[in-house]
Amino acid sequence: MALLPEFDPADVGAGRGLIDRLTADAAALQRDVLTEILRRNSHTEYLGRFLDRASPGASAADLRDA
Repeated sequence: MALLPEFDPADVGAGRGLIDRLTADAAALQRDVLTEILRRNSHTEYLGRFLDRASPGASAADLRDA
């Protein structure tokens, strides 16, 4: 999963469109980014302490409530 879509930085219209898409639903984007961070780092010792208390495939909300 790419956290940010690719675009041509020289294309001002594409840059504005990207900003509009990213800020239209910032909460959903933040959830997606956090979910990806947790997925990529779920094997680490630090997160393991939290994930042991949550079920496999736990979401950020599950970890928050743990």
